[in-house]
Amino acid sequence: MFHTGLCQAGHYVYPFSINDRARANIFGSKNFGRGFANKRLLACYKNVEPDLLLLGHAQYIKPDTLSLLRQLHPQMKIALWYVDPVYAPHD
Repeated sequence: MFHTGLCQAGHYVYPFSINDRARANIFGSKNFGRGFANKRLLACYKNVEPDLLLLGHAQYIKPDTLSLLRQLHPQMKIALWYVDPVYAPHD
């Protein structure tokens, strides 16, 4: 979706699955892996140094993590997208 369009427009896109990172613990639970996922996002940022951080389904990213990213790279743009169903249930 966004990934493909950005790649076709000539941008380098690094997909980072926050859910996969959060599940990478002995219990396989996203709830137990929230802190780890945020640490991995910070480590990924240091390796990639993006101009844009486009977040989707990022409920596990802490506001403190985003604040730290903003301090490290104030010029980086941070955006969030969600795809919620836009329909009215039929009666």
